Amino acid sequence: MKYLTLRIKQIFSLIFILYSLLHIFNIPVSAQEKIKPLLRISPILLNIALSPGKTYAYKVTVENLTDISLPLHAELDRLDSSDEENVLQFSSQESPFLSWISIDKKELIIEPQSTQSTVVTITIPKTVPIGGYYAIIFFQPLFPNIKNAPTEIQAKIGLPILANIGVGPSKEKKGEITTFSFGKFLYEKPDLTLHLRVKNTSLYHFSAKPFIQFHPIIGEVKTQPIEEKIILPGKSRSWNNSLEINHRSYGLYKVVAAVSTGEGQQINRSTYLLFFPLKKTILILFFVFLGVFIFKKRKRFKKALQSLVKNV
Repeated sequence: MKYLTLRIKQIFSLIFILYSLLHIFNIPVSAQEKIKPLLRISPILLNIALSPGKTYAYKVTVENLTDISLPLHAELDRLDSSDEENVLQFSSQESPFLSWISIDKKELIIEPQSTQSTVVTITIPKTVPIGGYYAIIFFQPLFPNIKNAPTEIQAKIGLPILANIGVGPSKEKKGEITTFSFGKFLYEKPDLTLHLRVKNTSLYHFSAKPFIQFHPIIGEVKTQPIEEKIILPGKSRSWNNSLEINHRSYGLYKVVAAVSTGEGQQINRSTYLLFFPLKKTILILFFVFLGVFIFKKRKRFKKALQSLVKNV
């Protein structure tokens, strides 16, 4: 018994020493999995409205986050997005938009922990089809044979250009809500799973900002904002979020998805939810019926006992 107790103390002492060493030397378990960014750009996105026959200039600043000088090469490429998650991808279709864009400095050398700027100029022809035009500028580090060059890096960084060319604000609906549900009608707790899908039916990209509104039969309307996402023409974006209502009032609710698409426009879709403590209610009813049953049985048993006593 004494030997077993000693061994347990030794094991706990070893664990304590190892834990202390990890904290003293600050050794992270997943240190090798971290990706170190080399560059930072500003702005991170050019979301612009352009007009035919005009020229636009935008200043782009690139910051070197490393401790060595970085030579950079800037390159234009086509841009598209996939459905649902809008993952950026290269388009296989030729786009005239690339020929309208010029970069002032395609070759840069940025000193350690410093910045440099270049100017992106977009010249729109006088006659162009209206709609959305998209491109991306990649800033690619060109590493020479330097001993101190970082090995765990984020190789390049991109600046998406999302441009709308055409008429001004339109009263036509830009998109539609194709899916709006919570998976089920009855909820016992205010922990919801939202399924929302919005499709862009216009010629232009727009930023979709959803708001979920909970309308009780009696009481105050609660509104919960959801993250904003950009939707390119003909594409769809999905939101699959966990929501929690801040109040615990049971009853029937009309739930409205109001999605702002910019320029004062909004698209809506509604559904209904019932918050009701079904399991608790069933349990309470069970005990109520059990109590009534016992009470009636007890009453009958008492009558039978009294009748038996009289007969005796």
